[in-house]
Amino acid sequence: MNMSTRRILRDKKGIAEALGVTIIVMTLLVAVGGVVANYAILSKQAGALSSLSVEVTNRAAAYASALNADLGTPQVPSTARECSTTTQVCTQIVNVTTGADQVTLRVQADAVYAFGTAVTQDVTLYATEVTHVTGMDADGGYVWGRTGDGPRFRVWGLSDGEPVEVSDDALDPTAGNRWVTVDDRAGIDSTGALWVWGKNNIGQAGVGSTSTTPVAPKKVGSNFRYVVTDDDRGYAIDRDGRLWVWGKNNAGQLGLGHTTNVTAPTKVSSLASVRFVDVAIGTNNAIALTSDGLLRVAGAAQAGFSDTSGTSWRQLTPGTRYTDIAASASDGTLALITTAGAIVQNGATLSSPSGVKFTTVAKGGTAGYAIAMNGDLYSWGQGAAGQLGQGGVTSSTAVVKVTGAPRVIDVEGSKTGALAVTATGQLYYAGTIQLPYVGAGNVKSSSTFVKLLNGSVYRGVAGNAGDESFAVLDQDGNLLSVGAGTPGLWPITWEGGNDQLIRMPTPAGFGG
Repeated sequence: MNMSTRRILRDKKGIAEALGVTIIVMTLLVAVGGVVANYAILSKQAGALSSLSVEVTNRAAAYASALNADLGTPQVPSTARECSTTTQVCTQIVNVTTGADQVTLRVQADAVYAFGTAVTQDVTLYATEVTHVTGMDADGGYVWGRTGDGPRFRVWGLSDGEPVEVSDDALDPTAGNRWVTVDDRAGIDSTGALWVWGKNNIGQAGVGSTSTTPVAPKKVGSNFRYVVTDDDRGYAIDRDGRLWVWGKNNAGQLGLGHTTNVTAPTKVSSLASVRFVDVAIGTNNAIALTSDGLLRVAGAAQAGFSDTSGTSWRQLTPGTRYTDIAASASDGTLALITTAGAIVQNGATLSSPSGVKFTTVAKGGTAGYAIAMNGDLYSWGQGAAGQLGQGGVTSSTAVVKVTGAPRVIDVEGSKTGALAVTATGQLYYAGTIQLPYVGAGNVKSSSTFVKLLNGSVYRGVAGNAGDESFAVLDQDGNLLSVGAGTPGLWPITWEGGNDQLIRMPTPAGFGG
């Protein structure tokens, strides 16, 4: 004991004073403790409110993503109550007010843990008119552009803004010209010019004549935005959504009303009022997707549908709407994604995990691939070469998630393999593919998706279901080749080694 305490204990008055001081101190401590406790509660409430505001913004962003999932046929996003298991917050869109160029969402968010915290906020989404994608940003998001012509689409976001304007007066090759979309026998550059090349014994190169030797790249048109080819024909869509065709036409697969081969890109004039967004090449036929989500087919009848052959573009399954298509000329299958996000193959809905919605579909020779809304990769079909990426060589009639694969933004199949581009721009492969080098092909085989090469960043890939060739675009718009048969997409002098992609030289007159 110290001296002052002993003095208080010797005196009764001192004891009383001491008790009084103690009571006062205890009262003060209780009061201070209450303030501390209340401050802690308020701090937690403030943190909870901040979390709720974040979830409100996230829900609005998800609403915008749903609107943007299919620009040609806009979806109606869900407004139902949804709960996050990670942050333990639930959100519900209680009101949607639609304006000319904006949508205002009233979002209610509440915490499912203590304090009963809830907020209701209004968030406005703004619309921006665009015509095409010009590239991808560092986060893997699309960079939109707009030209003076072509079909216009609305892209929704949390802030308003203008896309990159591409002047119609600047449609000639420049020093900055780049490839923006390619297949193994044709490509479109950043000015909208259509280039063709390759085998031409029946005029399938599209240069207006036939030849016994392959054709070097040649510009044959302007104002295009999409092209797809196979070994004997090609289809392209211009900026107005019109369809152009060329090549083999023995079954009327070009849809021009006759069965004569066509040696140059020719507009399908019978469909002047129809706008197209995609084309898939099947077995002696072609299937096109219109801007309203309907299908047109030309040539041989499509298996799995109530269809008969014909030389004109006829409507397939009227009333059913789709968002993406892919076909294989090798096995005659047609894969589709419905507006509900389900996968249909040859008219039958494939079994897939419950609740998964798909955005992209691709076909190899005998296998199929799809990308879910969250970027997960799925596959189905024959897997004898390991091309399903499921870790074995068995086949699957159901759509199965590729375990261990990174999230992807693009995928394409070939005869016995597949290439995928991840969200970070890396190139992965599964199955059996051949890398080019002088004289032959260096065979690579894997039953799981593994990284193919290091050091480069890619943004797109196109393949051919009938062979092992691929066309690859890197982030700078350079065109590269993967595959066997010839050293590259068109004849070049190649003196490199194996285990590397061939960077194709820019054609004469391309620019840059």
